[in-house]
Amino acid sequence: MAWNDEARSATKYYREAIDAGLGPDVIFNEALSRMPDSIELLMARASAKREKEDNAGSIADCDAVLRLHPGHAGAYDARGLARQHGGDIGGAIADYTKAIELDGASPSPWSNRGFARQFQGDTKGAIADLERAIEIAGPNHPSRPLIQRMLDLLKKE
Repeated sequence: MAWNDEARSATKYYREAIDAGLGPDVIFNEALSRMPDSIELLMARASAKREKEDNAGSIADCDAVLRLHPGHAGAYDARGLARQHGGDIGGAIADYTKAIELDGASPSPWSNRGFARQFQGDTKGAIADLERAIEIAGPNHPSRPLIQRMLDLLKKE
């Protein structure tokens, strides 16, 4: 089955599953049983797990993505978030740094690393990362107001 056919099949399944009242766990697990190497599905499930505070599960899904595509900057960024939420700030910073090395044009790992650095007490590093995130994000990026607020607070300290 071609990728487009698989995507259409998965989309049809999601709609039917949601209409039937099935939850995201059932939907992701069923979809991944049909397409176990789907990076998009694994990333979506990692995000859903992190939102449910299943940081270990989120990390496992990000690790699966990285086995399939070792240069996936988004997987490093997402794994960093799960690590940070789980209290592993050093591991989170390492993942954000790797995401930046792979794709420095995304504001997300810059801002995430800035927040993690602040959590560690590295205000100078946090400011540098948040300034870079603001520069990359541009004036209309949805996360810009949050990043700017944090940056303003740090500069007042």
